[in-house]
Amino acid sequence: MLLLILEAGTQRFGLAASRIVEVIPAPVLRPMPGLPAFVAGAFTYHGRVVPVIDLSSLLTGQPARPLLSTRIVMLNFHPQGGEPLLLGLLAEHATELLSCSPEEFQPAGVHGIDTPFAGDVLIRPDGLIQELNVDRLLSEKLQEQIFGAPA
Repeated sequence: MLLLILEAGTQRFGLAASRIVEVIPAPVLRPMPGLPAFVAGAFTYHGRVVPVIDLSSLLTGQPARPLLSTRIVMLNFHPQGGEPLLLGLLAEHATELLSCSPEEFQPAGVHGIDTPFAGDVLIRPDGLIQELNVDRLLSEKLQEQIFGAPA
């Protein structure tokens, strides 16, 4: 299993490379008024409008810093009962890949109600990496606000 390592504040997350379409430099985003602050905005990607979630803002309340390693990870997002959609995830230090096996992950021990996207953890010499379940990143209500009602 290949993971892209992302950072939000002091926390590190692993995102399965199989879910990634492309990793791109962060473009200028168009704000999406009326949505939570962690919805960073939207931009046009190959002729399609794509919403972007700021991982740092979602997890720490602080927006991602404009670092050279801050990227938008283009994902295949699978909403409940719907067709796959493109979603951008703004994340710091989105430049490292890690190869590991699923057996190396351990239960996190505690799962918060507000963080259903936080999965099992991988223990590394340099700290923990928590698996990121992108399909649980957005509540159904937020999915409807961002993408519209399911067809």
